[in-house]
Amino acid sequence: MQELMARQGVGNQQNPEQQKAQEDAKREANERRQMMLSQILSSKARERRFTFKEQETSQQLIGIEQSEFRIKRHTRAIFGA
Repeated sequence: MQELMARQGVGNQQNPEQQKAQEDAKREANERRQMMLSQILSSKARERRFTFKEQETSQQLIGIEQSEFRIKRHTRAIFGA
């Protein structure tokens, strides 16, 4: 029984080359995962910047419309039109 367990234990051990290959594969997979996450986050950041610009533009348009309304109101008050 001990002999069988010893053989199985030895069989599960990896030689240094196998360990290095496995570590390299894990590292490369992690790098790919990080790159994909970075691309996703960059895309989301661009969307947020675009949305922010849209909101800013909408607020500017509202401000312009309010200014035009005030100008028309003052013009009517001055000229009685």
